[in-house]
Amino acid sequence: PSSSSSSSSSSAAAAEKNGLEREHTSTCHFSSGSSNNGINVVEITPEFKTCRILNGLWTSFLDFSRWGMYNESLPKHVADQLAMEMIEYDKMGLKCWIGEDFDARVMSALVAHRSLTCVGFYSIIVETPQQLGYEMRWMSKHMKLDRHEWVQLGPPALQWLDSLKQWRDDGKVINYGVEDYNVEMLRDISGAFPIVSVQQELNLIVRPSMASVEFCRQHGCMFVAYGVLLGGLLSDKYLGQATRPMPDSDHSKQIDYLASIDQWGDWQAFQHLLRSLHRVAQRKTKQLGHNISISQVALKYTLDLPLVASAIIGVRLGRGEAHNHRDDNLKALSLELTDEDKDDIVRAIGEGSFIGDGLART
Repeated sequence: PSSSSSSSSSSAAAAEKNGLEREHTSTCHFSSGSSNNGINVVEITPEFKTCRILNGLWTSFLDFSRWGMYNESLPKHVADQLAMEMIEYDKMGLKCWIGEDFDARVMSALVAHRSLTCVGFYSIIVETPQQLGYEMRWMSKHMKLDRHEWVQLGPPALQWLDSLKQWRDDGKVINYGVEDYNVEMLRDISGAFPIVSVQQELNLIVRPSMASVEFCRQHGCMFVAYGVLLGGLLSDKYLGQATRPMPDSDHSKQIDYLASIDQWGDWQAFQHLLRSLHRVAQRKTKQLGHNISISQVALKYTLDLPLVASAIIGVRLGRGEAHNHRDDNLKALSLELTDEDKDDIVRAIGEGSFIGDGLART
């Protein structure tokens, strides 16, 4: 290429970066504007909106024996590459990034992302005020984030409600959610401050208890689902597999989700559920003229359950396009499941036992 075209290309890249940098503010908050016309937006309260699909960050940094123990940042070019991949999610409206126990590798990727854009919206999961304070100070110093719009609390946080309330009173935390709380825990924390979300394992075979549903209805909060695809088990990949599989090393908690299936029913009953989902997916494929998968049907069915706001889907940054399911996940949000579709799924779910409030294994 000529020197003038090379210069033009460099100028265009610089202009794009400058445009992204102009979006910076000291408090990175959720904005509903996106290229998918708001399909990935849910209003939990009149003051708080978030994404229907949340990007789970930890699945991009799989090394379970040392998770949280890395004290060296990623090389800058690697962190920048991951940040640019994150921006591709942001551009599609998949801009809510959630995670916990961030080590130096994860933090360096977040810093690189934040250096380019403020479109991304981060939610952290913590268990103590000390952990919250550390991550707040770190993000303030390195990412210029002086407050958090959405912090989610694990069960140990119940021991420090006064300290956590102070963070909210001081305006450093705008909204709290909780992770793996049963209804008694929900009542305890609501006596200290309001919450907007209840995160728990929630999918076709694991549901909130009726008491937790009623609590959320009365207190104006909603559910955030993790394990919505049972670590990849709710997919075409496992349809027709006669024997219970060994846990897939590419999914960090698939062993736990296999245990969920064991508690709900057995592998044969689960195969019947997959066949039912496959029939629904085939009907949708015929109606829409493009392929619909078991995972898309399972995701949409779960998001359509009462008071379910969002689902966390693990992303695979740095793994190539074969691990990129952005388009499929967004298309799932547009699915319209008929009464016939839902009846087929409900009958198959009914072959197992009810599991309420998840198994609280995080």
